[in-house]
Amino acid sequence: MQPTVNITVRLFGLRGGDSRLTRLPTCAPAGFTVSALLAQLRSQAAPTDRLASADPDALLVLVNGRPVQYLQGWETRLGEQDEITFLLKTAGG
Repeated sequence: MQPTVNITVRLFGLRGGDSRLTRLPTCAPAGFTVSALLAQLRSQAAPTDRLASADPDALLVLVNGRPVQYLQGWETRLGEQDEITFLLKTAGG
């Protein structure tokens, strides 16, 4: 059996028409990447979830509060007790 790590996934405004936070404690295989996590979440998402259709470039993804582009990007590996946050980027003023 492959070892797993406990992580928390936070989705802001990506479940259906809901703009609130969805918090999902979950387990992931050790060494799982942010990219693999997104693919898994999308495969489990309802067709009405924004997560199912959002362009990955439109997502801001944080691992423990740090944007993935300052880590190893989509290939950032997840570790024990990591908190991964997905939200849509916004612009305006």
